[in-house]
Amino acid sequence: PIPKRENSIKLFVEPAYFEPEIFIKLNPLIRYLSEETGLQFQIIVPQSAEEFIRIQRKTESALFIENNRLYRMSSVKKIGSISLDNKPGQRRGVIIVRADSGITDIGDLKGKIIGITSVYSDDGYLAQRELLQRRGLSPSKVRFVELGSYENVIMHLYRRKLDAGFVNHASLDGIKEDIDINSIRVIEKTEPLPGWVLAAGRGIDDRLIRVIGETLRKYYRRKK
Repeated sequence: PIPKRENSIKLFVEPAYFEPEIFIKLNPLIRYLSEETGLQFQIIVPQSAEEFIRIQRKTESALFIENNRLYRMSSVKKIGSISLDNKPGQRRGVIIVRADSGITDIGDLKGKIIGITSVYSDDGYLAQRELLQRRGLSPSKVRFVELGSYENVIMHLYRRKLDAGFVNHASLDGIKEDIDINSIRVIEKTEPLPGWVLAAGRGIDDRLIRVIGETLRKYYRRKK
């Protein structure tokens, strides 16, 4: 079954980026899926990760784009992996500071204020948090502030409202026209992370999942 009107389906996206940036990143893929399948996709970006999770739990006939860890917490059905950053297989979390901060390594973060996207973000919190623990710094020794998107974290750091930030490495490229990017320094990178997941609610039938999945794989084969 397809929800609402014929040949139309809602696509909820985890709000890790600013909403306009999400539309820009998804537009080529969504346009291709629409042309190949005849479906129309209504992209919806919830206000927060918590709202996204609530919607996912109660909405059966919809599609979802989310990070891999958030997907594993859910009961939705995976259609395939996608790239929001045009760098398949190269998604990483980074720890950033101001270049003039005097912070040079993870040990210097003790007692500092760190901006994160949300506690559900793999490349905007969880991967970096694990990196802190492996390097001997307990997360309890820093103060985390949730800011909702990578861009918010970067801008708060740029304006000296934070001591450091946890973001996706590719998000720095997306904001370099808006700030003096040389004032921001990466002090650590996480290991490569799995791609974003396109998933279907339990109310989407298997035939439709197969059609979208096959079209998705065809799209990425064309890009290689």
